[in-house]
Amino acid sequence: MQQAINKYYEIIASDKFHEINRLRAKALHDEASALADAERKGERKGKIEGVVNMVTELKISIEDAMRVMRLPEKEKKHVIAALNQT
Repeated sequence: MQQAINKYYEIIASDKFHEINRLRAKALHDEASALADAERKGERKGKIEGVVNMVTELKISIEDAMRVMRLPEKEKKHVIAALNQT
């Protein structure tokens, strides 16, 4: 039993073990960042689609629809491009 405990301590003290743990933590962080980025892009796309629907179906001005959807002014060109595709 003592041999197993000693081997365990030897393994967790090794540089290789620490490097594997660092790479694992980095991979988890990268995955979380990618998911958060995808969520932001999905929210943005949904807001743009909402503005397009308001403008085309409810005949609301682009500016008013963007205000309702809390879409920043810098996204106006994307809204106009989406409107031109409909």
